[in-house]
Amino acid sequence: MKRILSASLLFCLLLSFTSCIEFENQELTYRHDQKEDALLVTLRYEGIYGSTKAGLSDQGDPITITEEKLSQKEVQQLESVLTGNRAFFFSNWISEYNRDYLVKILDEGIAEPTPEGRAFGDPERKLLQALIKEVKIVNVGFYKDGNDRLCAAQTLRVNNVSNVISLANEVIGRQFQANLPEMREELKSGDKNAFSQKTIDLIEKKTKGKYQFITLDGNQIGLQFPMVREDAERISKDVLKNFPKDVRANSKGKRLTIEIGDADKDSIVITKKCFSGYTPNALNYLQKEHPKLFVKPEQLEKALARFLSN
Repeated sequence: MKRILSASLLFCLLLSFTSCIEFENQELTYRHDQKEDALLVTLRYEGIYGSTKAGLSDQGDPITITEEKLSQKEVQQLESVLTGNRAFFFSNWISEYNRDYLVKILDEGIAEPTPEGRAFGDPERKLLQALIKEVKIVNVGFYKDGNDRLCAAQTLRVNNVSNVISLANEVIGRQFQANLPEMREELKSGDKNAFSQKTIDLIEKKTKGKYQFITLDGNQIGLQFPMVREDAERISKDVLKNFPKDVRANSKGKRLTIEIGDADKDSIVITKKCFSGYTPNALNYLQKEHPKLFVKPEQLEKALARFLSN
């Protein structure tokens, strides 16, 4: 059940995999510009480094990952970020937006036949096209904080956000519909994490029509899933326990509701501690290969404030 819920949500948001490039903390600030129908987001990464944990050295890479030097795979990942087509969200919480990966999916499509439990057709293609067209990422720059850690910031703008949300809602419903047979099998097998029969029936009923999985009210982002109270309470304690503290999860009626931000606030700030174990390997690489990408912290602060005020 946990895998079904996370896989469905991640597929419909079309975000790809987490990376070996890690960061100790992240601060995300967003503002919904209702007049422009745009979502403005700034992402600040604090303590960026290449993981040196056991098992993360690259197959076929003669350079073992060290505290001083990145592996070839990590270099490639870092370089892909520099193109401005990639942004990360709270380590394993949502994962990442990877424009190149979305283009690849759109160009190649899902292998035939479509994997069991997945749907891929015109709605998924339209969502991919919208995410590619409407999302713009700008790398503001890198800098060192007071502890000499490598830090960076990006801006992310989603244009026509109401249309993107509408497309995503349709796709999420299709993914849940495609997963219904698997949900029933999990319940039948006695899996303790399976959805109850009441929730499965509710999902089947609600996803036949237009269900608002994602909502945007002022500066409050809502995620909701049809689910009876017993399942919603269990999941809110388990699957959602690693969410940032600024995110609220609860059961309302026959649904699991996740709320971020508040409708009437001017902007929303979300922070999370993501990883630990900082080393200077990414800092060493960038100082050698891309020294011009470093900016003064005060310049970066002005750029982020200017972006959010536009």
